[in-house]
Amino acid sequence: MALSAWGVVRATKDIDLLLKVEDRQHLQKFLDFLSGRPVEFEFLSSSPDDPVPLLIRVQVETRLPISIELLVSTTRWEAKMVDEAVEIRLEENLRLRVVKPEHLLLLKLRVGSPQDMLDAARLKEECERQPDYDWSDAERMAQEMGILEKLKKIY
Repeated sequence: MALSAWGVVRATKDIDLLLKVEDRQHLQKFLDFLSGRPVEFEFLSSSPDDPVPLLIRVQVETRLPISIELLVSTTRWEAKMVDEAVEIRLEENLRLRVVKPEHLLLLKLRVGSPQDMLDAARLKEECERQPDYDWSDAERMAQEMGILEKLKKIY
């Protein structure tokens, strides 16, 4: 969804959301909330070195099954991405907050799958079409994330 919001359109099988949770207690409350709903979900936890160390995968049954992946923020820079998300209007009364394009690009680079790398390159092209686009914030954050070299490869 966020890719489409920034001009990069492609088919996808799921919806990814970055979820900011203040602490483990709030995360547990959210998991308890999901447990009381008619949805299937799984909570996946892996190494802190994994690009997505905490993930909640929710299956929603509609005409076509939808998978929603909630990437739980675990770092200061992920929390910053959520805090700085911008609101877009989908319809008259429907709004959605999406991460800024440079933040989405960094998330794609961090995961680093072949599709993510293609998405990042296409997103970079869209970012550069903005006349006042400044890479300095993305570079600072990429340094903090440990992916500055990946960012430089797509310049």
